[in-house]
Amino acid sequence: MLKPTEIVALSKAIKTKDAKNAMKTLDEGLHTVDFLIHVFGTLDIKDTEKNSTCSIPLLKALALALHYAGCQRDNLLPTLEKTIRQSMALGQNEICKVFADEKSDPDGTKFWDKIEEMEKRIKKEVISKLDKTPVRNSNAKLHVKELTEETVEEIEKILKSA
Repeated sequence: MLKPTEIVALSKAIKTKDAKNAMKTLDEGLHTVDFLIHVFGTLDIKDTEKNSTCSIPLLKALALALHYAGCQRDNLLPTLEKTIRQSMALGQNEICKVFADEKSDPDGTKFWDKIEEMEKRIKKEVISKLDKTPVRNSNAKLHVKELTEETVEEIEKILKSA
């Protein structure tokens, strides 16, 4: 069984992006694995705090916003649905195109600047006032080397002679 430091090191040795890209290349089904790797380097563990953006229960927050909207509730719900759909489906460039104004903002950059300004305002006036979440961070300087059959045989010889 792996020790906690080994588990953390292994998870840090493989970049999340690499793992996601590898997952996309695999066919659906059961895959057998049998390989050895050598992970070496250092882990630097530190306790810090961060804003609680990940722990905000989005649906509950939206439901409460609807509740507090009072008489505007019926107008707000379709707006929420529209904005959620657009933010999920469109990237920055597509959103800019949707809200571009032919005369004053042909490429939508002024609109995007307003969106970024609203995000900053939410972070400053709402998120920054929330309780901080304790986080344990680890900075890793690790290297991964796949062990060949020959390398494994050499290690076994060294272990047997010791």
